[in-house]
Amino acid sequence: MHRHLLVSDLDGTLLNEYGNVTDATVEAVRALRDAGHYFTVATGRSPMMTKPILEKLEIDLPVITYNGACLYDPRSDRPIFTRTYSSESSKELLHYLREKEYHFHVLADGAFHVDEGTITRYEWYRSNKDFHIHVLSPASPLHSIAKTTVMVEEKELLPVWNELVQAFPRWSIYASSPQTIDIHAANTSKGRTLEHLTRELKVPMKQTITFGNYYNDIDMLQVADLGIAVKNAPPAVKVEADLLIDSHENNAVANFMNLYFKLPQAT
Repeated sequence: MHRHLLVSDLDGTLLNEYGNVTDATVEAVRALRDAGHYFTVATGRSPMMTKPILEKLEIDLPVITYNGACLYDPRSDRPIFTRTYSSESSKELLHYLREKEYHFHVLADGAFHVDEGTITRYEWYRSNKDFHIHVLSPASPLHSIAKTTVMVEEKELLPVWNELVQAFPRWSIYASSPQTIDIHAANTSKGRTLEHLTRELKVPMKQTITFGNYYNDIDMLQVADLGIAVKNAPPAVKVEADLLIDSHENNAVANFMNLYFKLPQAT
């Protein structure tokens, strides 16, 4: 038997419209694992924000987080590797975002940092006792930035994304949702980290299947042997996929796994 590695994006792909893991997905992942295959996820989320989903799906394989900036090991609760940058090296970038008065936050040194000029936009986080934020000023020294996220209105997404890509061509910059643009160190992507993961697990790329729904998933869809987009993906993402399946609202990933691998289903 050829062991396959399946890797799925979370929001808008594996999770339903409410951001939850369905029972059908839990059952499909368990059956896939019982059949001898690997399953893990690739997300723009931090390891901390990914943990509840990993626990529900009983995933103990390395997980691609921060759009590939961190390969996280849930067994040891530590990163296998990270690709980060400092506030010193990103001084020009952060100055540019402030000058443009963009709302942004930084995930660095294991914490959530919000620019002091836009703190009011994050009232939900401030009121959530389980979520601690730090105020970021131009003088704040940060040493391990995983990503800087710019918040935009949906109608501004593509223009602002294109603007940032042109202004900072050496950075890896992705639209990760209709309202967010993530900025990473150069050569950061889900696809690159997937290649690292296949070496860790000793699974050839010709035995990989990936699932995604948004622009930050494109290179992961391209490098896998079979890249699959869900129905709710934008047209520019769909054209990069090898196969199109149903919407994330309808357990599309679980249904594909059940059919493709002929998995036994609970009655």
